[in-house]
Amino acid sequence: MIVLMTPSLIDGDAVSNDVKGMRDALTAAGHEVQIFAQNWRGSGPPPRSIRDYRPADFTADSWTILHFSVGWRPGLEALRSAPGRKAIKYHNITPPEFFAGINDDYVITCRQGRAQLGDLAKIDCDVFLSDSHYNQQELIDAGAGAERSRVVPPFHQVNLLHEAAEDAATLERYRDGRTNILTVGRVAPNKGHLFALEAFARYQRDYDCRSRLFIVGSDDPMLLPYTEAIRQKIRDLHLESSVIITGKVRLEELKAYYGLADLFLVTSDHEGFCVPIVEAMSLTIPVVALEKTAVGETVGSGGVAWPEADPALFAETFHHIVRDPSLGQRLGRTGLAHYESHFTNRVIARRLQECLAG
Repeated sequence: MIVLMTPSLIDGDAVSNDVKGMRDALTAAGHEVQIFAQNWRGSGPPPRSIRDYRPADFTADSWTILHFSVGWRPGLEALRSAPGRKAIKYHNITPPEFFAGINDDYVITCRQGRAQLGDLAKIDCDVFLSDSHYNQQELIDAGAGAERSRVVPPFHQVNLLHEAAEDAATLERYRDGRTNILTVGRVAPNKGHLFALEAFARYQRDYDCRSRLFIVGSDDPMLLPYTEAIRQKIRDLHLESSVIITGKVRLEELKAYYGLADLFLVTSDHEGFCVPIVEAMSLTIPVVALEKTAVGETVGSGGVAWPEADPALFAETFHHIVRDPSLGQRLGRTGLAHYESHFTNRVIARRLQECLAG
């Protein structure tokens, strides 16, 4: 028996996708798997409530794996009391300073989660799993044993993205000959949208007045000041007719935006992994990224990653890729090769099983 614990199981959430992917991979390997969660919203069979977890229901040959992405005291207590072997999958917690002046509740929640890292590292686990080496180092710095620490990238739903049909209405609306730059992800302060706008404005001014930026991702009413800061930045840079903020989109619409993109842009100041990079590479879209936290590690040899947030440098990079189709194609092929060797669900499943077996 393998028990997976997570604070929330929500459709479209990257951590939830990792939990579901882990369940599917372990089930396919012949294990019985149960998921316990505190919150559930979405499709598929509901998980069991963490309130119903009883250590006595499981045996000494079971595994319990806690997915940790926010402060979650009930999960920590359940893991401590679990029989058998134990593991933690650390997805990182956004530093609270990103939310300062935007939402006090987020500041408190993130601060509590970061404070629990020490408690997490002190649990007598057989193995500490992390999405990236960046996350792994945070756990080791908090006290986890390096000899028991392993990196297992997160499972994802790229296969569903590949199977989806591109939304015809989106293609018809935006397939007009303009250059399209795409960024995908939750609209949150750690994602660096303000710098993305500066780099895009520089590119449009200096190289391509017919370019367009798509900002695709769900917004959060609790982060309204940040959303308004983005819209004000668009007005300040006179980009009202060139930046499209989509909000949350259906899978078919997301596939269409990827299909329209000439290049994929990541300007996050903080990421524990960044699944959209994997999506873009799997679709052979050239990736240009700001090499901060785990982003450079995820991009690897599959794209262009710059260590400094220099709008002129990014704009020139966009220009070289867009004006030279052969360069964009080479970068796309390199990204696909990086995805296939490191980030397919099959590769991730094999890595997970090696870590648990070891």
